[in-house]
Amino acid sequence: MTLRARGFTITELLVVIVIFVLVIGIAIPAFTSMVQSSERSLAENQLRVGLSSARDAAIQSPASDAAAVFFFQPGGRVSIVPCISVGFLEDNEVSRGTATGRSGVRREVFVPLATAAPIQLPRNWGIRAYTPANTVGGIDATPTGDANGWYDSLAGGATSPSADGHWIFPETNFINPAATNAQATGWQRQTFMVRFRNGTGELDAGNRALALVIDPVAAQGFRQTAPFSATRLDQAADLAAAVNRLLEANLTGTQRADRIKLVGDVSIDSVLARPVTELAVYNERSLTGALAQSLGYRGANRVTGTFYADPATTQGPALDATLFAAGPDLLAVNRATGLWIEGRLADGGGDVIETDSRIFTLQRYLGQAQEVVD
Repeated sequence: MTLRARGFTITELLVVIVIFVLVIGIAIPAFTSMVQSSERSLAENQLRVGLSSARDAAIQSPASDAAAVFFFQPGGRVSIVPCISVGFLEDNEVSRGTATGRSGVRREVFVPLATAAPIQLPRNWGIRAYTPANTVGGIDATPTGDANGWYDSLAGGATSPSADGHWIFPETNFINPAATNAQATGWQRQTFMVRFRNGTGELDAGNRALALVIDPVAAQGFRQTAPFSATRLDQAADLAAAVNRLLEANLTGTQRADRIKLVGDVSIDSVLARPVTELAVYNERSLTGALAQSLGYRGANRVTGTFYADPATTQGPALDATLFAAGPDLLAVNRATGLWIEGRLADGGGDVIETDSRIFTLQRYLGQAQEVVD
């Protein structure tokens, strides 16, 4: 007897394909949710690791405070950099790239800790900090002070701090790689830090003074001219020692002005930072999606992964105008971001948009991040 091979009918194949598609349709959301949850847990854990590393540095230091400083690299990730204080600088206040008003503004200077590597969050995960009303746009939170460059784009006016609180983003590395003018972008580098007291590691919750964090950039064009050609902080074998020598030197006149150019707020190698005590961990893609849903914005810039434009096309941090049909509005973006982080942002129909952000406050004595639960 001859056996005849039997194949599958078209109906049977279609049934199998439908079942396969249904299984994939069920599995993909579950897998995506699992990955999202895993990455959020990793991001929160990395935040705790970064804070602990900075606190340990403060405990081990008999005379210098330490801080966890937050950085963002466009196209990259948020990093938490443990830093240590190396002295003070008599700086000039800076308003949109021009030294104006008071001179002799005393600011503490920090450098990255040589013995501790930066702690990175998973890609697309970010950290923002809450800064209360009257803490942006004025010198060291003085309501009548002139603008100092620390998030003064969020200020209520050129010479007064904002009356609103803001969830700020670490604007640290929006630098054109071809930069040839150290002052064109330097004053716009700004971020936030969590500060710990030396010897005890206690959270310095009451300190709101602006500080400088030295972070030499990769751009080289401006280093061909003085004083950057003579003092190459980007090549220093011991950055802390090099900066400390600059701060301790008894300089006057032109030499003092050069020191401010090298490590002051106007320098491209420095970042202006203020201590904070409230942080939010969130997914940048979720944020851009929520604002697109609520305000009609068009996702994120492909290079930066945020609302900020490619730094190669701008002078410092700037919103990507192509993402906004009616033109970029930084205050509107910031307000909507804050509402989303706090779980209060509504869509066009008035329904609250789900948020994946987690808000943390910092314990005073241990400096640990503690989630705020409604």
